[in-house]
Amino acid sequence: MVIRRTRAAALCAAAAAIVCAAAPSPHPDPVDRASPGGPVYRPREVGTVSEVAWEWSAPEGRGLHRVLVGVSGALMVLDDGVIALAGDTGAELWHHRERGRRVARAAVTPDRETLLLAYAGDGFRDVLALSTGTGEVVGAYREDGGLGDGGREEGDLGEEHLTDGLRVSVRGEGAAVTVTARSLFDGGRAWSHGVDPPVPDPEAFHHGDVAVTPGAVAVTGTFTDGDGDHTAVAVALEPDTGRVLWEREHGFTDHTAAVPELTASPDGAVLMWELPYTDPGGRLLHRLLEPATGEEVPGTFLHDVERRRVAFGADGYVDHAWDTDTDEVEYRYVGFDGTVREEVTAPARPGESETHRGWRLSDGVLRLHFVEGPDSVRGPVTAEVLAWDGGVRRIPLGPAADGTRPEPAPHAYRAGPVAVRVPGAVLVTEDTERWHGPGRVVALR
Repeated sequence: MVIRRTRAAALCAAAAAIVCAAAPSPHPDPVDRASPGGPVYRPREVGTVSEVAWEWSAPEGRGLHRVLVGVSGALMVLDDGVIALAGDTGAELWHHRERGRRVARAAVTPDRETLLLAYAGDGFRDVLALSTGTGEVVGAYREDGGLGDGGREEGDLGEEHLTDGLRVSVRGEGAAVTVTARSLFDGGRAWSHGVDPPVPDPEAFHHGDVAVTPGAVAVTGTFTDGDGDHTAVAVALEPDTGRVLWEREHGFTDHTAAVPELTASPDGAVLMWELPYTDPGGRLLHRLLEPATGEEVPGTFLHDVERRRVAFGADGYVDHAWDTDTDEVEYRYVGFDGTVREEVTAPARPGESETHRGWRLSDGVLRLHFVEGPDSVRGPVTAEVLAWDGGVRRIPLGPAADGTRPEPAPHAYRAGPVAVRVPGAVLVTEDTERWHGPGRVVALR
């Protein structure tokens, strides 16, 4: 099966899909598009930051819903479309906005080359596949779903993940789990696979998590047999065909409310299977797997329950622990061989227990300060780089990352700013899942 298509073929299919759906017109208001010519702009990745590079605010009257990562920098997802900015300069590269319409979903493929943009209609969605580098439409089609009563989205797509050319959805809970893949470019079904519960009672099986890597689509879950024994199951499928690559089971005894989770390293080379139980030493036990084969990667990840993970990579991880007696936080970079390669200690921030633990940089850890006072209210935002060599860099970002200061309220840190690494910069913006404001973004380099 060929997933990728030539640009000419994709554009022809896109035009045909739009023509076929033209009654009624899926574009009642003008489509505002601007795409550049020439080669795709690809700024270099930044390893660390020390200053503000540029700032950006959403157009007046529009909210910023998400910041996604494209090959050229940042993709600013608005109510009505997307604006692409160069990561190193903040210059607009292209935009696609449809006035009078609402974006229902936006997501980027793992290779960052393609943006899925879906607009909700009355009982349908119009889906576009756009090149993140140029803004060109490389696929377009209509599917069931849209806006139901009260303006809510309807038409369950199930849990959906993107490969570089497919939309992979997962359905099922307490029954057979079905994994279905459709083309990102025309919506056609590519394959479907049923993960049958390995127990007589399907209600005893619970789907847990999904991870997509270049080599595998992995699904995990748990079941309890008639004797009360608990087992975690993982199944990996070939992304292009849905063929089963491997299956693994792992028994555990201390059942908890937690479900097994799957986390892939940024390069997709290592898959961490997080199991819902602890070893005799009280540590959460995780399996490190090669995604395409299911074989265990040399080394281990033994996560002490009092430590929280900051980052997971191809050869190790960064974690942190808060010592409430000294009110200090220790960050460590630990290799899979168990060696602590780097570590640094810093004073805890106000609201440390709930505030995001930080983001890994090439020379240390980035964390944000934005809480002040005994009531933990929102204050000015400061980016702080804790270098492994003990150095500290602080970068003031202004009153609040979204351009406004929310009214003081207890636990305001729970809707704090977040960082997003894009080619050319590290962006700081509001957690748009929890706080919707004018949408100010500050880029660091």
